Amino acid sequence: LDHTKGTFDRRWLQAAHPISSYILRPFTVMYGYLGCAHPENDQVYAAWQEAYRHWGVIPTLKPTPENLAGTDGFARQFLDELHFWQRERVDLDLDAPWPPDIAFPWRTGDGRRVVATQDRRWICEGQEIFRTVTGVTQLAGAGTIPGWLACDADRLLGLRPQRWYPVFPGACAANGLHISAMPDDVVVDYVAVSERLAVVALDAQSNVADFTTLLDRAVVGSRADGAPVQQQEGAGMLPDGSQFVDTGGVIHAHPPWKQGRTGEAFAQFECTLPTDGTVRFVSDVSLDAHAVGADKSDGVTFGVRAAAGAAQVSQQIHQDTAELQALALDLTPFRGKTIRLEMAVDAGPRRSPTYDWARWHRPRIERTSTRNCAITLGSDQPWEVAPDGAGAPPVARVEGTGVLPVVVPGATVLLRTSPAPVTLPADLTRNPDDVFFVLDSGLVVDHALHAHAARRTIDVQGAGRSVLSVHPPNNGRTLAVFLLTLPAEPARLVTSVGLRDGSKSEGVDVSVMVNGRTGAPRRIRPGVLEEIVVDLQPWAGRPVALCLVTNAAGSYFQDWVAWVTPRIIAR
Repeated sequence: LDHTKGTFDRRWLQAAHPISSYILRPFTVMYGYLGCAHPENDQVYAAWQEAYRHWGVIPTLKPTPENLAGTDGFARQFLDELHFWQRERVDLDLDAPWPPDIAFPWRTGDGRRVVATQDRRWICEGQEIFRTVTGVTQLAGAGTIPGWLACDADRLLGLRPQRWYPVFPGACAANGLHISAMPDDVVVDYVAVSERLAVVALDAQSNVADFTTLLDRAVVGSRADGAPVQQQEGAGMLPDGSQFVDTGGVIHAHPPWKQGRTGEAFAQFECTLPTDGTVRFVSDVSLDAHAVGADKSDGVTFGVRAAAGAAQVSQQIHQDTAELQALALDLTPFRGKTIRLEMAVDAGPRRSPTYDWARWHRPRIERTSTRNCAITLGSDQPWEVAPDGAGAPPVARVEGTGVLPVVVPGATVLLRTSPAPVTLPADLTRNPDDVFFVLDSGLVVDHALHAHAARRTIDVQGAGRSVLSVHPPNNGRTLAVFLLTLPAEPARLVTSVGLRDGSKSEGVDVSVMVNGRTGAPRRIRPGVLEEIVVDLQPWAGRPVALCLVTNAAGSYFQDWVAWVTPRIIAR
C-alpha cells in the first residue's frame, strides 16, 4: 500500500499475517501508521483496515475538528469502533481459540470474547458491532449502509464487488426516493437526492481483465538488441535488467539496460473476450516522477498488441513526462475469441534506457455495453422525470412505487418542480443550486474534506478571475448543479476550465451532464485552460439540471479547479 499515491494491491492486503503482533504485542501497543488514510478517503482508508484487522491495531486517527464531526460511512464506523474500545476496555486474547475464520481475537475488560472475523465483522458475544462488506453485488439479512439508496425489505442492492462498504446493524430501509428493484448485473454508480433534485446513476460491471492481478500468470520477457529473447513465467526482473512488476494497481516496467544493450521488455497475457459490447484495452501511462529531468530519461515508448490467429492490432505512444497519458486499443473485432495480449516498453528512438522507469496505471480490458432495462423506484413524494434530450421522457411522473425505464450505463434526473426560466445570456458564475459529493464507493456524503463548489476569485493563467471554484473529494466527484428552464431559442453552454496557478495536481477529469446525458469530457492539467462548449438545443424550452462534474480521478492533491465564466448564450 503506497500511502503517498493512495494505491494498493488487495492480494497483498489479504495476505497480511499476525505473526508480528503475536510476538511483539505483549510488550507494545500497535497503532496506525502516521501516513494512514482518513475515513473520508473512503476506499483507501478501507484498504488500510483490510490489513489492520489482522494485526490488532488500535483505532487510529489524526483528527481535525471537521473530521471529528463526521457521521457518514467509514467515519461513523471509526467512531463506533473507538467508542466500543473505550467503553469495553478491549485487550488482546492471543491464547483464546483462533480458528481459521478469526482474523484476530480480543476480550473485553470483564472477560467477554470479542473477535475480528475474516469476513470483516466485529462480534462481541454473538452481537455484531459493525462490519465491512466487499466482493458482492447484494447483501441479504440485517444490516444497512446509511445513505445507500438501493434496497428492498431484505437486501442491499447494486453494490460494486471491487469496493468496500461500511455496514451497520439495522434494517435496510429508505423512506424517501430509492431504488427498490433492479437487474442483478447492474450496479449503482450513485443516487443523489436533495429537496429539489434526484440523480439516479447506474453502471454495468465492465471490468473484463485487470492485468495488475494477472501479472503473476503472464509471460514476462525481453527482446534486447543483438541478443536472444529472454522470458520467464510471472512478474519480476530478468538478467538484462528488464522488468514487469506490480505495486498496487500500478505496473512498474523497464526496458533492458545491462551489458550495454537495450531494446524492449514485454508481458504477455491470454484472455477470452466477451461476445457483446465495445471491448477495449485501457491504461494510463507515465514515467515515474523521479525519472523526469535533465540527464534523466528521454522517454519510453509504450506499446500494446493483441492477436487472435493471423489477425492483430496494435497501438503505441511515446511518453517522457510524469503526467498520465491515456493508451487505448480497440479489441471489439476479437469479441468472443481468446487473444494473446502484449504490453511492452521500449527505450525509444534514441535507444537510451537511462532512467526509463515506465509506469502502467490500472491496465485493464473493459467492456462497454449500453442497454435498456427497468428499475423500480419507491418514493413518498411525486417526482417529474426530466427529459434526456432524446425526446419526451418514457415516464413523465414517479409517485409511490413505479417502474422506470433506464439506459445502463447512464443517469436519470428527476425534479420536484420545474425550475425558473432563464433569459440569455445567463451567467453561471455563482453558487450552484445544489452540490453533491460522491465518493468512489457511490456513497453521497454531506461533507468531504476540502470539497466545495462556490464562487471565488482566484488566479488562473496569471490573472485574478471570478470563477466557480470546485474541489472534489479524495477519490471522488463534486457535482455542481444549476436548475433552470431553458428558453425556446437554441442555446449552448460555453466555459473554460483550468487549475489554479501553482497547482501540482496530477490531473482532474471534468465533464458536463445535462439531465443525465454526459458530454465534453476533459482531463485538466496544471498550466492549461481548456475550452468547453455544449450544445443545449435538445433541451430548448425544457427544464434542465445542468451539472458541472469535477472528478479527482484518484488523489485530490491540489485539485483546485476553476470553471471560468460558465455561461449559457444563444447558439
